[in-house]
Amino acid sequence: MAISGLSALSNSYMGMKQYGLAKEQFAESKRQYNQNYAAQRTLTNSQLEDRQRARVASNAGAYESVGSYINRNGVK
Repeated sequence: MAISGLSALSNSYMGMKQYGLAKEQFAESKRQYNQNYAAQRTLTNSQLEDRQRARVASNAGAYESVGSYINRNGVK
């Protein structure tokens, strides 16, 4: 009886530790995802801006402004 109670208590403790570790792992995964998304967003918007600047430089009257293009097509 005492051994099964001790075992149940031990299992509860280990379960809580695993839950805590899972929460930490989720928080870290979320942090890394957000950091990666921000880097990809910056890179993509930079590439879009460079491409639109080249278009405007080749024929200024035929293309919309860089700011307008990025506002419409950029990654938020």
